[in-house]
Amino acid sequence: MLATLKMLVSEELKDNYHALDVLYSVLTKVDKALKVGEKKIPVEKNVKTDRYGNDMANIFIGENGEYGVLHMPFPKFSTKRYESYIKDIASLDLQLYEAITEFYKELRYCEKIRCEVIEYLERDNNHIYWAFDHRVNLMFERKSEYESLCQNLHALLAGKHMKIERSEVVEIEI
Repeated sequence: MLATLKMLVSEELKDNYHALDVLYSVLTKVDKALKVGEKKIPVEKNVKTDRYGNDMANIFIGENGEYGVLHMPFPKFSTKRYESYIKDIASLDLQLYEAITEFYKELRYCEKIRCEVIEYLERDNNHIYWAFDHRVNLMFERKSEYESLCQNLHALLAGKHMKIERSEVVEIEI
C-alpha cells in the first residue's frame, strides 16, 4: 500500500517539479520585459484565462509591440494526489508525511507568488509594491533550496533524482 502511495505522490511531484521550473522561467522573462517599461518605453500587459483555467501572460513592449512581444503560459501546481492520500501516508510513515508536508507548504508559497504575479499583470497601473517585489526576489533566492527539497523528497519516494530534458522530467539514478 505504501509503495503505491509513494508512486502516486512521486508522479505528482514530477509534475510540480516541472511546473516550478517553468514558473522560474516565466518569472525571469516577465521581470526582464517589465524592466524595459522602466525606461519610458510603453509596456502593455495582461493575462488571459481560457475556459479550462489555464493562464496566459501577454506583454507587448512598445506601442504596437515593436520592441518585443511575450506570450507565455503560467504553469499550475497540482495538489490533488497530496490532498487525497496524505492521511493514508501519515498513518503508514510519519517521516515521509513530514517530508511531503514540508514540500507542499513551500509549494503553496510559490503558488501564492504565482497568483500575485498574475494579479499584478492584470492591473492597469505599473506600481510595484515593495513587499511584492521582495517576495518575488526571495523566491528567486530560494530556487536552489526548492529544487533540493524537491529532489530529496523524490529520492525518499522513488529512490531516484529528477532532471528536465526537452521539457520532460526524467528520473535518474542517485
